Amino acid sequence: MTETELKGTKLDPSLGSFKEFRAVHDIFAAGFVLLYIFTGRKNIGRGIDEDVEKIVQKCVDSRTAQRYQSVMELIADVEALETPRPEGQSPRTGGPVQSAREVVGFVSKAARNETPS
Repeated sequence: MTETELKGTKLDPSLGSFKEFRAVHDIFAAGFVLLYIFTGRKNIGRGIDEDVEKIVQKCVDSRTAQRYQSVMELIADVEALETPRPEGQSPRTGGPVQSAREVVGFVSKAARNETPS
């Protein structure tokens, strides 16, 4: 495994059976992928940008009704990360991806079942 790989499965603990599977269950796993993309970390912890943490927390909330209900909602919040930050604040990304736009492109393709480039 290289330092840019995230292997394994993040199975949503709220999923009782695959008969109940909905988008919010995939969004749970997407939260951990976004955390890794933006920070290079596999777990939420100190030193993570507040806006990135809010997105990740909303993805992995134990109450599925509180999560993003669609990938498009998630994309909108990730796109908002592109807005300029006040001077003196730390950059939003520290992981393998340096632009929220790169993430949005990847997530958009995944939502349309296209192969990311």
